[in-house]
Amino acid sequence: MRLLKQLVPVALVAFAGGAIVGAVQGNSFFTLLLGLATAVLAVLVYARVVRWSERREPVEVARQGATRALTRGTLIGVALFAAVIVNIALVGGYRIDGLGSLTGAIGLIGFMAAAAVRPLRSPDDRPTAGHGPVAAV
Repeated sequence: MRLLKQLVPVALVAFAGGAIVGAVQGNSFFTLLLGLATAVLAVLVYARVVRWSERREPVEVARQGATRALTRGTLIGVALFAAVIVNIALVGGYRIDGLGSLTGAIGLIGFMAAAAVRPLRSPDDRPTAGHGPVAAV
């Protein structure tokens, strides 16, 4: 039951935020703004739900160490993405047809931020500081 108490509110925020981000897909500024807002709101809702349902401080989303963890996660994500693209290119399935646009890249960052916050583990796991059920990849 505790899983549902934690998963449902965060999933609702992620679903609503994803729908809103999808609705403004043509506007890069709003996609960035709403995507980042969705990611932040999902983490805040998760922290609130953990305080309520488990009666503990959510150390897995604490501000202490967040910058280092976010940087590490971003670097790992970029490396994995690059590895996938290299593999696709090695088998001849990838080609670059231009540089694209700066506004498109900015909108994509917001879209990815909205999609990046997701549950990773069961709430029954007791994570150590800096590792936990919600993470940005």
